[in-house]
Amino acid sequence: MLWKHSSMKGGSAIVALSTFFVLLQICILSIAIRLTVVIPHFTSLFHVLLSIVFNGYSNVTSPCPADQKCCGKSMRTSFDDVPFGHNTSNLREVIPCSEEQRKNISRIFYLDIGSDAREGGGHRIGLLTQCPVSTWLEHYYATGGYYVDNQDNREFLGISVGCNKGHDFISMARMGTSDPDFDMLVWEKTIEKHITSRYACGTGKQTALLNRTKRDGEFHCIEPMPATFAALTNASRELGLAESKKLILTNAAISTSTGVAHFPRANAGYEANGIHSCQSKPHDCVSVPMYTLDEYARMFVQSKGPIDVLQIDVEGWDYDVLFGAGSVLDRTNYLEFEYHIAGPWGNLHLQDVIKVLDRKGFTCYWAGVANLFRITSCYFDAYDTWHGWSNVACVHRSIETLAHEMEQVFQSTIKDLR
Repeated sequence: MLWKHSSMKGGSAIVALSTFFVLLQICILSIAIRLTVVIPHFTSLFHVLLSIVFNGYSNVTSPCPADQKCCGKSMRTSFDDVPFGHNTSNLREVIPCSEEQRKNISRIFYLDIGSDAREGGGHRIGLLTQCPVSTWLEHYYATGGYYVDNQDNREFLGISVGCNKGHDFISMARMGTSDPDFDMLVWEKTIEKHITSRYACGTGKQTALLNRTKRDGEFHCIEPMPATFAALTNASRELGLAESKKLILTNAAISTSTGVAHFPRANAGYEANGIHSCQSKPHDCVSVPMYTLDEYARMFVQSKGPIDVLQIDVEGWDYDVLFGAGSVLDRTNYLEFEYHIAGPWGNLHLQDVIKVLDRKGFTCYWAGVANLFRITSCYFDAYDTWHGWSNVACVHRSIETLAHEMEQVFQSTIKDLR
């Protein structure tokens, strides 16, 4: 009789059991994230759980019923205005690099010299990718490739995490909207009145405008450094960008969880500070809000369409930003982030992120000055031991025109570069 009763209730039991395991995994993940901060040996556990977070729960707004609690945190669900998400079911896999391509990459990067080298060692990865110039992206917009992949004239959406002095951000906005009010030369003169630190990669480059009618855009500049944020705010107000151009400035940090982060009172524009910077001098720091990128998008991003460009430059904490960006990545067309020796990157592996991004439909490259070196399906073991300041650019394979253009740049790079 008991067996018969259990069978009749089987459907309810399965639902209850599934819900229990979802909640259990979320609680374990929350604990693991905190352990990786205080106990380095738990980093491997962090790696294992990474794939679950990026893929298993990337499309789940909340695992709990509305207004109830999970792991002690209040959560809510909304099904209104569900954001865009890429369809990855029909995407082709990336063809692995040929033996000749691998030999050329190894030759260019000196990968056969000092395979255990850290920053400043035998590799040329950092030398060639520290300050990229994304000509492939500029060409994509300047030649109308954007309109091939996007038939409508929808609003451009760009997000810059770690906006710093705003050069990449202004360049992105000008490129995406063809709006001459986003003028790099004017921006430089204005921001320089408010900053004292030098430029790590020199001054910005003026992006060519499209021969098309300008379109509207929504732009998010997220900067945690208080003095730098103040400089960005003052410069944008002087130029009238914040009021008239849907430019949203936010003084916040983006990481693996929502809460509070501490940042030093450094000079405006100083580029070497991260979340770790206050560990040695906590008395000289201020508190700023901290969000996951998913939570930030839910709270502040108005558009529900694709994110055309996502830039991440957070001094070694890019891994953490990506960790909390599952649903944001699902709607991103083009992504740039830094690889580093600073912050958590120093103890983590690039391939963990590359594999997850591949499963999400992204093809990633080392990004240089008009040069690209494919990483996806072209990985070298040396990348696991080398950590240094460098940049990675990724394109979602559903954006076929840009994906094709970046692959062509890669093939030309390894053929021509010496």
